[in-house]
Amino acid sequence: MIECEFLVQENNFESATERKLEEGTKEVVKNIFNTDASISWKTVLEGNGFSAGEGGSKSSLLLFVVPKDTKDETRTELLTAVCALWVETGGCHKNDLMISAFDDNLLS
Repeated sequence: MIECEFLVQENNFESATERKLEEGTKEVVKNIFNTDASISWKTVLEGNGFSAGEGGSKSSLLLFVVPKDTKDETRTELLTAVCALWVETGGCHKNDLMISAFDDNLLS
């Protein structure tokens, strides 16, 4: 199981878009790691956080916890596919996204 945590600003995406992003991300993880993804969403209340707290920001932090033996090529494939999904489906600019793939043994 690959753990995924998404930190987004409140009202970034409509609920239908969030569902598409979640399902698309699960599909990416399944295709690359041949395992399921567990996804949790965290919301920064509007007026706090990204882009000087101005509304309309698509800034998002996406954290993936992957096995420690994951090769760099696999990490690159994951980050590239997730970025493309969020740009295409979420309407984000690639510079709006901070996407990380941490080893599972680096987080407590």
